[in-house]
Amino acid sequence: MRVLDAGGLINPGRQGFAQLRLETPIVGCIDDRFIVRAYSPQMTIGGGLILDPFAVKLRAKDFPEVRAILEHLETGDRPGRLAQFVMGAELRGLRREHIAARTAWRDEVIDTTVAAAIAGGTILDVEGTLISRAAFDDFDHRLLAEISAHHKREPLSRGAPKEVLRERFFAGATAEAFRSMLAEVERRGQIVSEKDVLRLREHTREISADDAQRRDSLEQIFRSARVAPPSLTEAFTKAGLKPSEQHARKILQLLIDSGTLVKVHGDMFFHVSALDELVKKLRAHAEQQADRAIDVGAFKDLAGISRKYAIPLLEYFDRQRVTRREGERRVIL
Repeated sequence: MRVLDAGGLINPGRQGFAQLRLETPIVGCIDDRFIVRAYSPQMTIGGGLILDPFAVKLRAKDFPEVRAILEHLETGDRPGRLAQFVMGAELRGLRREHIAARTAWRDEVIDTTVAAAIAGGTILDVEGTLISRAAFDDFDHRLLAEISAHHKREPLSRGAPKEVLRERFFAGATAEAFRSMLAEVERRGQIVSEKDVLRLREHTREISADDAQRRDSLEQIFRSARVAPPSLTEAFTKAGLKPSEQHARKILQLLIDSGTLVKVHGDMFFHVSALDELVKKLRAHAEQQADRAIDVGAFKDLAGISRKYAIPLLEYFDRQRVTRREGERRVIL
């Protein structure tokens, strides 16, 4: 038994708060009464009332704060007690099933209590998970600060990676809880979620005049290459970028995000205009074939390219449902 009273042990005939650590698990809910007995020698030590059946292991330095919480759990009404449990859950929050397991309240009691606690303004319902307003506001503030700092460090980046943010703020919590919190922040209009990144709503990619020139140069290199694009190393070098530097990849990402360049295979990129032109040639070819089919050799001749480019392009068109592979041929859809 760990006594939370700063005075030490609870003397006979007196009352106090204690945390019991049992040899084996038991079933218990709030307001359940219990008796503690010793089995050698057999004697009754005392009894009490369960205030929190899922309490975490406590440390001595937390006793003053925990004592105040337990006093509230002992004397507070149901909405107030629920709010204490929610605050204790921090960013993990509590779902309905967690409340039922902790309290054994009936469904109608849970509904009434949750509604009253939310109306009190201390907790929020975030897609079915109850979060304390204080925990949410703190998360909101720290999340926005982290995304803002990322924009300053990486002005050409689309935004901060979601997975990095999840590990920073929600380590140990469920992915569902993280998604729910992000959805709530996004509903407030402060951030925008784009696939695997988050950005501030007002964020725009800042690009210098020199970088704009390099971006345009890189685009022109791929546009001129048509269906026989250079390797990234060659393209970066021609555009005045150092292939080994991350900055070159960021310039490339600008063209990818705008849809100007399309990744076909590995580090093989094509200008979108070249792909569009090639699709038109394929469909024109299909109109002249009864079975709308084309093989690798005919495709190479049609596009004027080598096998190095032909195979990756055909596989890309398969994925885009421009063609469908049937044996050694493709049917043009």
